Amino acid sequence: MKPEAKRKGGAGRLTVIAGDDPYLVQEEGRALFEAWRTEWPDAEAEVVDGDKANAEEAAEAVRRAIRSLAGLSLFAARKILWIKGCSFFGNSRAAQAKATASALDALLEQFEAGLPPSQRALLTVVQPDKRRAPWKRLAKTAETVEVKGFGPNTRNWEAEAVQHVRRRLGARGLKMTEEALIEFIGLVGPNPGLLDAELEKTAVYAGEKTIRKEHVEAIATRGRYAEAFALAEAVGNRDTAAALKALDEELWLAAFSREKSPIGLLYGLINKVRTMLLMKDLAVSLRLSPQSGRGALEAALARVDPDEYPEDRRFNPARMHPYAARKALEQSARYTRRELIEAMERLLEANLRLVSSRTAPEAILRQAVIEIVSRAQSPRRAASAPPSRGLARR
Repeated sequence: MKPEAKRKGGAGRLTVIAGDDPYLVQEEGRALFEAWRTEWPDAEAEVVDGDKANAEEAAEAVRRAIRSLAGLSLFAARKILWIKGCSFFGNSRAAQAKATASALDALLEQFEAGLPPSQRALLTVVQPDKRRAPWKRLAKTAETVEVKGFGPNTRNWEAEAVQHVRRRLGARGLKMTEEALIEFIGLVGPNPGLLDAELEKTAVYAGEKTIRKEHVEAIATRGRYAEAFALAEAVGNRDTAAALKALDEELWLAAFSREKSPIGLLYGLINKVRTMLLMKDLAVSLRLSPQSGRGALEAALARVDPDEYPEDRRFNPARMHPYAARKALEQSARYTRRELIEAMERLLEANLRLVSSRTAPEAILRQAVIEIVSRAQSPRRAASAPPSRGLARR
């Protein structure tokens, strides 16, 4: 998401970039700092590390910034200062200590008095405490830029990740095919820093202006978030070996973590199969194919009445992000409609066995995965399958 700037005056001499994601905040700060240096090539540029863990270090960092603005080098007529990672605008003990508060008050007074035309100051702040007076004083004086990050808990994080990658590609003069972009986002996950690192690596490996799916598959590294969903993705891809390997890894982690459990893994599979079945039916009603381009898919989803489906965007194609819809559409082509319905039945049976049987959860899940992924196509014709509206609609 593009940063949102709120101009408070000062002709851009004092700028604050703030947000919750440390990587994005520092990247935006670095970009502005370099732009200023390009605009003022003869200026003295200095960076002060403001990310300090104790009060004395925080106070000294503030005092260093004050000294930096107080004087210029003999060889420069202008000054650019970057106070990087200002932890003293947070709510830590160091930020609230008397020594830090006293030094910070002097710096804020200097800002409030106004910087001269020959000076520019940039502050990058991660997770500022907007209730505290120092931040309110700074925000009232400076041009503030809010950087909104994204993560696993961000609503529609896929859309944010896609926009992020496309901006990075545009800045480098590169392109990525839709198939490659889907694969890349799904593989790396909702981590801006990791997305940038993997994009850099993949671009170098590709060695050309357009990054294709085979480049992503060959070099991109699976992120932690993608690892958490490796089981569902392997089932969607109908890859027996990958599914069983992912299942074993998830079951091993479940034995040591309260955040993971066999029933949680099962629900993840149910969500995956249900989404594929939904897209399988929509492919027929909306005349879509797994090869449908982004524009065709978005146009088709726009014709869907959102009130016919649940509010949950995972099961509502009208509210589903095209990235997630495209992935499910592509994976649904690996199954017949009858197989997806029977997969749901097997998962529901597994659910009953998990809560009522003495059979080991590992054995129940392995059996369900093997039957879904590697079983031969059902001899019963897909046309004889009962309507699936109960699985997708209200």
